Amino acid sequence: MDIINVLSKNKKIEIILIWFYRVDLLFKEKENWEQKKKLRNLGVKIVCIPFISWTFPMSWWHLIFVAPQWFISLLLIRYIYKIRVLHCRSYHSGLIGAIGNKLFGVKYIFDPRSPFPEENVSSEIWKIKSFNYLYWKKIEKYLINNAVKVFLVSKSLLKEYQNNDRREKFVIVPNNYPLSFDVRYKMSLGNNDVTEKICYVGSFGHWNDYRLYLRLFKNIIREFGCIYIFQIITPKKFHKEIKSYAEKLKIPNDLIELMQVDQFDIAKTIGSSLAGIYLMSQEDSRLGVKTVEYLRAGIPVIVSRSIEGAVLLIEEENVGVIIDDIDDVNEIYKIKCFLDSVCDNKYEWKKKSQEVAINKFSPESVAGKIEEQYLEL
Repeated sequence: MDIINVLSKNKKIEIILIWFYRVDLLFKEKENWEQKKKLRNLGVKIVCIPFISWTFPMSWWHLIFVAPQWFISLLLIRYIYKIRVLHCRSYHSGLIGAIGNKLFGVKYIFDPRSPFPEENVSSEIWKIKSFNYLYWKKIEKYLINNAVKVFLVSKSLLKEYQNNDRREKFVIVPNNYPLSFDVRYKMSLGNNDVTEKICYVGSFGHWNDYRLYLRLFKNIIREFGCIYIFQIITPKKFHKEIKSYAEKLKIPNDLIELMQVDQFDIAKTIGSSLAGIYLMSQEDSRLGVKTVEYLRAGIPVIVSRSIEGAVLLIEEENVGVIIDDIDDVNEIYKIKCFLDSVCDNKYEWKKKSQEVAINKFSPESVAGKIEEQYLEL
């Protein structure tokens, strides 16, 4: 939404948003209709295309049924709107773009967001050598080979496509953070009577395991005592499980601050924390919205080495600390030294963190990169 808002101001670019949606979701996701109104107010044309399908992710045999529906819709769109370039976000929309390219010669940008086949393996929906996985890997190669550009959200994603021979097409266009940067350089410095905080923002599930975060916090308490409060901002449905596991680890109740906060209030809520934490037990190429949320609020990041996109950013910009093993005493001491440094230089860390967020991830910055690529075509 924010990106389209910025792009819509450029008179050289006419934006038509083509929304393919499953018929069964038509009346279930009402917020989409509110978004439509806002986009139309920006002067963006919206074309809504319903189609019939089954559950997500699509298996190979679903495509046999769905692709003809897309073809008929594209045929109409092509001749009514004279579209020259399709910007396709995700593998499924990329496939729509590839159909348009094959049938009508329309150019398309493939913007995968994340490696779809590998995500489904990591989520244990598919197996690594299953027919669905191999079929989508073939589609992936075709989408990349026939696209005019391939947008990747971080440098770390390049390795996911390292066997592809068309790497000159790849352009790094990171995810933007959707809200304004009103809180820049504002902070609560605290005083000697206030316990400093470290924080986590987000939900929990397959990708993020609250037990990992609480184990790290328990290890910090074990080595240094009750010197920090762990602020966890997450939906209420996770609170009971988190409290139960914290009690199992014998973490004092007053050191865990569980909250559910409106998205618009996250930055000011965590802005006085010393750092945000982002951990994963398995390797992943993502940068993570959490990373940008923390930096936008002006707090550096404690990140596990397994999160490759975030690690690359921290190494390049020096906006956090990277840890290898949450159970290693040396790593716990590394965290403590880092937090001491942040505590002693809060203004400098806040300034640096927010500058990186603004320069790399603000809507204006990201839209500028996209606009540059559009105008090249």
